[in-house]
Amino acid sequence: MNSLKVAVGVLIGAFCLYGCDSGAGDTAMMPSGEVLTMDAGTNPGDTDARSDEPMSEVTTPSTDPDEGEVQPYEYPAALDEDDPGTPPAGRCDAQRFSKVRGWLVDRIGQPINEASAQLCVTAVGGILQCLDPSFSTTDGVYELTVPESVQCAEKAVSRTLQVGGTRATMYCKVDLTQANAGGVVTIREPSVLYAALPPSQRPPFGDEESAREVVFDSGVSVEVVPYDLFASGDTQADYEALSVRAVAPDERGLCFLPEGAQPDQLFAFSPEMSVLGEGAGVKFENRWGYTADDSIGIWLLGGLDCTIDGEHIPEGEWRRLGSAEVSADGNVVETNVRLPCLTWIGIGRDE
Repeated sequence: MNSLKVAVGVLIGAFCLYGCDSGAGDTAMMPSGEVLTMDAGTNPGDTDARSDEPMSEVTTPSTDPDEGEVQPYEYPAALDEDDPGTPPAGRCDAQRFSKVRGWLVDRIGQPINEASAQLCVTAVGGILQCLDPSFSTTDGVYELTVPESVQCAEKAVSRTLQVGGTRATMYCKVDLTQANAGGVVTIREPSVLYAALPPSQRPPFGDEESAREVVFDSGVSVEVVPYDLFASGDTQADYEALSVRAVAPDERGLCFLPEGAQPDQLFAFSPEMSVLGEGAGVKFENRWGYTADDSIGIWLLGGLDCTIDGEHIPEGEWRRLGSAEVSADGNVVETNVRLPCLTWIGIGRDE
């Protein structure tokens, strides 16, 4: 691993996995000029080579922790307790808030303990700061105190994840207009963290700078160069941790989907990763009956370090990246889209 990857690892590891700000206003710049710096253009791991390693069956147990019938949500009593907060001081030409309270559940509706909750706040002037995280309690509840330096904000997005687990990171926009007189925003709907599942076929790690295809039973295949994946800084661990879950568009908690937007299928990745170099390739089994006459789109959820053509895709933004088409035999949906990060993707017919 050369000095570039090490430098990127130190930078993102220090600021992103557990928090991107000390809470006092310190920031690291993103490629867009926001948070963090990552120069993907000079990555020596760029390669068009395909791995010659044979595909290997993944023997890791794939028990689905989210299997079962969904249950009605049980709203946490802790969030019913009134929190008057402390009225934010000073003039603000945007939205003023001082604290965010929310809760986390799994697909079934059970609370998730000791999960990470973080706020990415765009202060007046467009400066993005991702604040230190808090961790959920046994009832799934978390509280995030906002430092005075960013209490006057244009927007805020919650970022929730299970550190070290297999659940996909979730980004949800926070409605700052719901702040009470003391600046406290209580999020009534939970963030849902979906459990991702390991691949059915994954080539051995081998040459970390060679491209290879990882296949999932959910019908998606991802072409990756392990060297280009970044989550924890351990290239082999990140590659071997790559997991995906197929999520139906009518499942609960898909807070990032714009009103009226409903792809045919969503895929949630874990762990959330940046993809350096040319990005990750993707293709799908045609399980939706698409034909050559269909106009098919590919969407991506923006994340903490998700940059394409030098532009940061903002946290929580659902963006169309490009088109896909059906193979000649009708069995596969193919696209030239390259994924700059692995968060959530969607596929569907264009309206």
